Amino acid sequence: MKIQRCVLTFLLMNVVGVINAAEVKISSLKELADYASKSGNVITLSPGVYPLTDYLSVDSMAARHDSKQFQFITFSGNENVFKLDGVEIEVDNELRSALKAPLHNSEFLITGSNNTFSGLTIRYKGEGTTFGSAAFAVGGKDNVLKNITLRVKGSFPYGYGDYLGKGPKSVVKHKKHSGLLITGTNTKLYACNVFMRSLGHAFFIQGGSNTYFEDCYAEGQIRPTDQMLAEVSGPAFEHDFASVYRNYDGKKTIPSGYMKSLNECGFRTYATGKVTAINCTAKYMRVGFALAKASLSNCEAIDCERGYYLNNAVAKDCRGDAKYGPLMYLVGNNSQIDLTLMPGESDMKVHAVATICGSGHNVSIKNSDQGTRKKETPIMLGYGMPSAGEISSPIPEAAAKNITITNTTSMPIVIGEKATDCEIKTHGPILENKGSNINVAKTISDKEICRVAWETLCGSKIAGVYKTDCFNYVHPAKGIPNVLLYGDSISIKYTSAVQKNLEGQATVFRLFKNGGSSDHFIPNMEKMHDAMFQPGLEGGWDFKWDLIHFNVGLHDLKYLKNGNLNKKEGKQVSSISVYKENLDGICKWLRSMFPNAKLIFSTTTPVPANAKGRFEGDSIKFNNAAREVLAKYPDIIINDLYTFTKPNIEEWAQEPGNVHYNELGFNAQGKEVARIIAENL
Repeated sequence: MKIQRCVLTFLLMNVVGVINAAEVKISSLKELADYASKSGNVITLSPGVYPLTDYLSVDSMAARHDSKQFQFITFSGNENVFKLDGVEIEVDNELRSALKAPLHNSEFLITGSNNTFSGLTIRYKGEGTTFGSAAFAVGGKDNVLKNITLRVKGSFPYGYGDYLGKGPKSVVKHKKHSGLLITGTNTKLYACNVFMRSLGHAFFIQGGSNTYFEDCYAEGQIRPTDQMLAEVSGPAFEHDFASVYRNYDGKKTIPSGYMKSLNECGFRTYATGKVTAINCTAKYMRVGFALAKASLSNCEAIDCERGYYLNNAVAKDCRGDAKYGPLMYLVGNNSQIDLTLMPGESDMKVHAVATICGSGHNVSIKNSDQGTRKKETPIMLGYGMPSAGEISSPIPEAAAKNITITNTTSMPIVIGEKATDCEIKTHGPILENKGSNINVAKTISDKEICRVAWETLCGSKIAGVYKTDCFNYVHPAKGIPNVLLYGDSISIKYTSAVQKNLEGQATVFRLFKNGGSSDHFIPNMEKMHDAMFQPGLEGGWDFKWDLIHFNVGLHDLKYLKNGNLNKKEGKQVSSISVYKENLDGICKWLRSMFPNAKLIFSTTTPVPANAKGRFEGDSIKFNNAAREVLAKYPDIIINDLYTFTKPNIEEWAQEPGNVHYNELGFNAQGKEVARIIAENL
C-alpha cells in the first residue's frame, strides 16, 4: 500500500504540473529571455526573424563583460516547453567580438532541466570573432531538443581546417566557433541540424551522460589543398604554408593532392557516458563520427575527411565513403562494427579504407550494392590513427590482438607486425602479412556468388548468339526498384535500351534466356528463382520483384517441323485455345508468387509478310486472344507494343520477312518499354 501511495502521489504531482503549466504567447527576444529563467510554462514565440541586436546592442556588450554575463540568453528554468517553430534568431558576430567572452564560452545556454525546445533556428552573420566558443550548450537533466537548426560562422583563420593548428602550438592563433555542446544528462536531440561555416565541432559532448541523437545532421565544408597552396595572400601564405602536421615527405607544410575539411567533427565525444546515434548523417566534416562508448545505427558519413573514429562502440547498418580519406579509424577494445563502403572515388590522395588496432573487435566491412571501386586502397590491421587523424600524415603501426575482420569488399588488406592472434575472412587480396598467428580465409562476396551463379545459369554461348550485353550480370541496388523483363528475342534486343533509359530509376534484369513459348514461362521463372534467390543460393538475391514486364506469343504462333520453321508442313506450337489456357495460368502464377509486383503484359510484335514459319496477321489473332484472357485481370497493364511498332515496320525491319528489328527499331522499342515501366513504378 505504501508503494502504491507513493506512485499515486508522483503521478498526481506530474498531472498537477501539466495542469498548472501556463500557456504564454510572446513576440520578442526580451520576453523570451525573461521566461528563460522561469519554470512550468508553455511559451510560444511568434514566427519571424529576430535580430539579436534588437534585444542586446553592441554598445551593451562591455557592461555585460564586466558583469560576467557572457551568455546572450540562459535558459535556467525547469519544466518548460518552448514552441519556437518558424523562429530565427539572427546573431551578428560583432556582438561576440564586443562581448570578449573568455575561452570555452557558450552563447546560448540551457542550465535548467526537463525542458523541451522545438523549431528554433539560430543563424550567425558577419565576420566578427572571439576566443573559442560554442553557439549553443545544453546542460541540466532530461532536456529535449527537436528541429533545432544552427548556422554557425565566425572563426579565424577559416579555410584551412586544422592545418594551421588549434591549440597552444598553432602556426596561427585560432579563434574557434563550434555548434552545439552537450554537458547535461539524458539529453535527447531529434532532427536537429548544424551547418558549420567556422572551425569547430558541429555536435560535441563534454562530460554529458546518456545522450541520444536521432535524425540529426551535421554539415561542414571541404576544400582542395591545391587551392590553399594557390593563395597569394592570407594567413597560410604569410607563414609559407606551414602546418602543425608532418606529412609523408617529412615536412610540416600543407601538402598537395588532398581534400581537407574546414571544420572539426560532426559528432564528437570527450570523456562522456553512453551515447546513442540513430539515422544521423555527417557531411564534409573532419570526422563524421568521433565517438567512444557509443551505439550507432543506420548512420552515414558523406565526403568526410574520415568517416568514423570509434572506440568501444557498436555500429550497426552504418555506411560511409572513402572518397577523401578513410572510412574508419578503430581503436580501443571490444567494438562491434558493421560498415558499408559506399560508392564514390576522387583524384585526391587516400591512404587507407580503414585502420584497425586495439583488441577484441569484430569488424565487418562490405560494399554497397552499387558496383566496385577502381582504386585498391587497403584495410590496415595493426595500424593506428595518424597524428590527430591527419590524412596526410604517415599511418603508424599499433598493437592489434584477437580481432576478427570480415571483408566482403574487393579492397586489399595489409597486416602489420604488431597484429597477433587475429582472424580474417576476405574477398580482397592480402597485400602484406607481417603479423603473427593470423588466420586468413579467402571469402567471396554475395555479389560475386550471384555473378557466378548467373553466368552458370545463362551459359557461355548466349551472349555471342544474340550479340548483346543484356545477359551481363546485374546486381540489385538498395533503395531502387527491381524490374524483370521476360520475353523472346525481340525483348532481348531492346533490353539494353530499357536499362539505359531507366538508369538510376530501376535495376532492370532480363530473363537468362529467350523466353520461348507460353508453356516455358513458369519453368523458366522457377529455374531462375531456384538458381538466383535465397535460400536456394546462399548469399543470393533476397528481394521480390517490384515490376514484371512480360510477353509470350511470337513463339506460340510459329510453325515447326522437326524443330525447324516450316509453315507449309509444320505444326503450330500453340493453338489459340492452348495459348489462352497457358496465359491464364501464367497470370494466376504471377499474382500468386508476386502479389505486390506491378504486372505489364506486352503485346506480340507484328509478323511481316513472307516471314519464315509464321503467317502475317497471326500476331493480331494472338493479341486478341491475350486481351480476352487479360480482361479477367484488370490489374495487369497492357503495353501495346504491336500498335507502337506496326507503323514503322518497314523502316525498322532488320530485313524483309524477318520478325526482328534493326538498331533504330529496338532502341525505339526499348525507350517505349522504359516509358511504360517508369509510369508504373
